[in-house]
Amino acid sequence: MTSTGKGRSIYDRRLQNFVKLAYMAPGMHHSGAPFAKPVDLPVNKRHYDMVYSHFKYSDKPLMGSVTHWRRAQDSVDMAKIVFGDEFVDQNCVLTSLINVNSPLVFDGTMLGSLKVYAKNNQATVVSPFILSGAMSPVTVTGTVTQILAEAMAGIALTQLIRPGCPVIFGTFAAAVSMATGAPTFGTPEPSMVIYAAGALARRLGVPFRSGGGLCGSKLPDAQAAYEAANTLQTSTGRRELYVAHGGLAWVDWPWATRNSSWTAIRRA
Repeated sequence: MTSTGKGRSIYDRRLQNFVKLAYMAPGMHHSGAPFAKPVDLPVNKRHYDMVYSHFKYSDKPLMGSVTHWRRAQDSVDMAKIVFGDEFVDQNCVLTSLINVNSPLVFDGTMLGSLKVYAKNNQATVVSPFILSGAMSPVTVTGTVTQILAEAMAGIALTQLIRPGCPVIFGTFAAAVSMATGAPTFGTPEPSMVIYAAGALARRLGVPFRSGGGLCGSKLPDAQAAYEAANTLQTSTGRRELYVAHGGLAWVDWPWATRNSSWTAIRRA
């Protein structure tokens, strides 16, 4: 997204620049999943370029593709070219974000990718994606209960496929406005959900992932600063092992990447 608030398509060259910026940012320890989809490349082939960009322009950990099980396998195969078959089989070199289609549903795309990564001993971040009031009860207790059930189902499946394979208890907690039905970010209730889910993950003895600088503002203004700080403080206060969207602020939606976000990270 530009400084004027207008959207701009992402091409392969711009994606590479994003990876380079993430590599140079000292506050980012993981270059993450593809920042955006390069629209100048065919849909069935662009995952190759996205994963390749992370391998070529950064030495930070990365995520593989999860949009189809074959693309997940392609990501693993590319990692084997870089690290070798035996090393990849014995070590975790990729993470993958497996979102639960809440309430209580794993769709075929996510299940297929989960099976590929678990079979190859690569990490899966099993994350119930919940907007309280629309995809779960409006109460904190009800939402946390649903998160635990969904996450444990995915975690158990990975261990059935390959016992001992790495897995992360994840969650994405937000809410919807009871007045308009629009998603809201940075509100107090999701922070309470993150606190409770993190405690459950520690009780289970598994790593925990949640969101970081999330906000619902359309601009990098005072609202954005307050809401992003609210959720980021929750994540860091719980000493989470994996903070998604922690440095590159989420402005209204994740694909609205702003130049101001990168500037703030670089100065940090």
